[in-house]
Amino acid sequence: MEGYKTYAGATGKTLAGVGTLISGIIGMIGIVFPDQGLPKMELEPALGLISAGVYAISSGLSSYGMGKKIEKSTGK
Repeated sequence: MEGYKTYAGATGKTLAGVGTLISGIIGMIGIVFPDQGLPKMELEPALGLISAGVYAISSGLSSYGMGKKIEKSTGK
């Protein structure tokens, strides 16, 4: 299991980041087009969701790289 649990965690972080990023983008679209029936959101929380999503995605990719290093160091 060397490195594989790290891959699973990295995938979870990345998927959570994608979901958060999409929520922020939908919030921004709801601000620009208020008549479309999208959730109502203020600008600050929408930007916060976008930045948190980007951070989670980059953290997930970083964790994936660490899993690769662990796997490489064990010789598998």
